[in-house]
Amino acid sequence: MVNVSFFTVRVKIYLKFISSRPSWFLLILTIVDFQLSSGHAETASCFIMGLNMDRLSFAGNQTAFLAATVFVFASTAVNASPAGKLTLKEARDTHLTLYRDKTLVNKMFDNVTDENGSVTLTGLGKHWVHDSIEMELGAADSWSAPAHLTWKQGGLERERLYHSLVGKQVELIGGGLNVSVQGILTNYDNGLGLVQGTNGRHYLVDWNDPQGVRLAARENVYLSGDFQPSLTASFANRSNADSLRLSYITTSIRYSNMYRMTLSEKSDARIELSVLLHNQSSIDYSNAAMSLVSGDTGHPVGGQYRMADTMVMKSEASIIPQRQGEMMVTHLPQNTILKPHSMEQISLYKNEQLSIEKIYQYEFYGRSFRGGQSQKDKPRLSYRFMAERDFPEGSIRIYESSSQGSMLISGENFVPRTIKGDSVLLPVGQALAVRTERTLLSQQQGPDEIISRWQVSIENDNNEAIKLLLVERDSSLLELKDINGAEKESLNTLSISVPAGKSQTFNFTSVYSK
Repeated sequence: MVNVSFFTVRVKIYLKFISSRPSWFLLILTIVDFQLSSGHAETASCFIMGLNMDRLSFAGNQTAFLAATVFVFASTAVNASPAGKLTLKEARDTHLTLYRDKTLVNKMFDNVTDENGSVTLTGLGKHWVHDSIEMELGAADSWSAPAHLTWKQGGLERERLYHSLVGKQVELIGGGLNVSVQGILTNYDNGLGLVQGTNGRHYLVDWNDPQGVRLAARENVYLSGDFQPSLTASFANRSNADSLRLSYITTSIRYSNMYRMTLSEKSDARIELSVLLHNQSSIDYSNAAMSLVSGDTGHPVGGQYRMADTMVMKSEASIIPQRQGEMMVTHLPQNTILKPHSMEQISLYKNEQLSIEKIYQYEFYGRSFRGGQSQKDKPRLSYRFMAERDFPEGSIRIYESSSQGSMLISGENFVPRTIKGDSVLLPVGQALAVRTERTLLSQQQGPDEIISRWQVSIENDNNEAIKLLLVERDSSLLELKDINGAEKESLNTLSISVPAGKSQTFNFTSVYSK
C-alpha cells in the first residue's frame, strides 16, 4: 500500500523541474525508484518504455507528464488489496485432487488478516460441501485453526430478499393498479407481504398470485456482494503467520476416463486412454496442479451431470498412474488449462499394437438344473487382453471398420481398475451367429455333494474360427472333471475352439457341495 511518502515524492519531482531543470533521466530514476520501493516493478517498467519512445516531446509536455505520473500513482493506490480481504484468484498455489464425482481443492495464500486476526474470502463457487471446509493460518510447519469460521452460501433467495425490504420504502406495480403506489413494507412471511401505502391504504402482496401486485425497492437495499458466496475466519493468534491455507470439496469439478479401442484385421488393436475434466463452476483453474484419483473411497458414485458449455482438447505423452495405498493417482501436466464452464480432454496413454483375443463366453448356474433338460442360448462376445501397465477405471468404446471402410461401434463396456500383468475381460454383446445347447445327461445326489454330467454343443456360423469359454458361476462348485472335447482353463472355466461354419460337442462333469 502507498504511504505518506507518495506526496513527498511528487513534490520532489516538481521541484526538480522548476529549479534546476534536470535531464529527463534524473526524473525517470526518481519515479522508478519510487515504484520499485513500493513493490510495483511492472509500473516502473512501463515508465521507462513509455519515456524512451516519447523522449523527443518530453521537454515540451512536462505538465501532461506530471499529470500522468500522479494518475499512475493514484491508480496504484486504488488497486492495492486492503487487509482482511481476499479473493480466491489471489491464491499463490492451487492443487486439485479430482475424483469421479467431486474434487478436493487446496489453496495457499499470503497472510492478509487484519489487525483483529480476521479475513474474508470471496470468489468461491456455490457448489461446495459445507462440512468439508478447512482454513488454517500458519508459519513454517505450525498451523492453527480459526476461533470462528463463518460462511455464506450466496445466491438469490426469495425469502431473504423480501425480508430485507421490511421497513423499507417500496413501490407497488402491476396487479390492476392504474398507477404505481408508494409505501413501506411492514411485514413479510412465506410469500405474503403487507404494504402500508402513502395514500393511507394497506395492500396485501401475494407472491404466488401470477397476476398480483409486485414490489419494487425504492431504496438502495441490495449490494452485489450480498449475493456472492463468502467465507470469514477469525484467528486468535496471527503473530509471525505468513500463510493462509484453505481446503474444501466441490461437486462442480470432476473427471471421467474414456478408453477407445480400434480393432484391426489382425489379432491386435489400438487402445487410447483420455481423461475428460469437467469444470461447471465460474472459477478458472488453469495452471493449477491437478491429480486424478482412481479407487474405491466407500462412497457410491452416481447422478447425471449437465455437460459444460465448451470443450478444448490437447494431447500429452503417456502419463502413468502411481500407486498410493489402495488408490491410483495420476498427476496431470502443470500447464493444464481448465477454464470456467468448460471441459478439457487430455490424452494419457496410447498403444498402437495391443495384443487382444476375441472370445465368446457362455455362463451358467448348473446346480439347480434338473436332469433330462436342455437349454439353448447365445454366448456373449468378449475381448480379452493383458494389462501392460496400471489402468484406472473408465468407460470404453470398441470400434472396427466395416466392409465399406466406415467405422462402426461394435461394443461398449467399462474397464475396471487393473494393475500391470492382470487380464482384462470386456464382454460387449450377445453373439449373432454362435449358438450353444447345454443338456444335463445325469445327476447323482450324494451325502455331501451333487454330481452332474453335461453335454454341450456349439454351432459356429461365422466365416472364421472362434474360441468359446464356458464358465460355471455357481458358488457351490467344487470341481470340473472328466472333460472330453474341451480344455480346462481354470477352476470354473472350460475352453473350446470351433472352426468356421462347423459344430463341436464336448462333455464334462461338475461337482457341487450341498
